[in-house]
Amino acid sequence: MQLSNWRYSTVTSQSTTDIGYGTVILTTQRTPRAVTQLSCYNGTSTAATNMRYYIYPATSVSQDGNGQIQITGDLSFQVGFANADLAAAANEEQNPIVMVPLAAKGAWGTGYFIMPENSLLVAAPYGVNQNGTVIHKCISADLG
Repeated sequence: MQLSNWRYSTVTSQSTTDIGYGTVILTTQRTPRAVTQLSCYNGTSTAATNMRYYIYPATSVSQDGNGQIQITGDLSFQVGFANADLAAAANEEQNPIVMVPLAAKGAWGTGYFIMPENSLLVAAPYGVNQNGTVIHKCISADLG
């Protein structure tokens, strides 16, 4: 496996993201991408929400006027979730919730995962609505 075209992404969610809606973190084109780092922490949100991560086929969904995707219609493929509420555990950049490469004991974690071509990586709150922004960090590279 050869990795190229590395991308360092920082994505800030909308200031209020409700359960059932998600923020696009990463998109792929014709080449699959390996995600080698994925984490999140509160920007301005103080809600005790939990993050879920999904992969969507890019052609199956559309973004609303806020750039969000509705988590509905059995179109998503869940790839992981944080095992802690953001408000309690991840309130700053120095203390994020890390999903990839190695999560905390008992949490989801893997060395990397591969996103298929023409897909979207989406983060969505679970449990309670966000009452402010959440910051997502992602490092990925093309497989080729």
